[in-house]
Amino acid sequence: MNRIEELIHVLETDSVRRRSGIARAEKRCKICGQPAVTFRTLRAELEYNLSAICESCQDYYLSN
Repeated sequence: MNRIEELIHVLETDSVRRRSGIARAEKRCKICGQPAVTFRTLRAELEYNLSAICESCQDYYLSN
């Protein structure tokens, strides 16, 4: 399974779907639950604002 397929599988889990609504309010990642308050790049911060996925998880799932 490649990482995009893995990400899709993770995003379909009940626990991640339940966390989606409150992740941004708590400034946490909806996947790993870690704080998401600092970002190395503006792109990563913008992606977090859209997806509630922290930069570390973005790096893992979305990098080549």
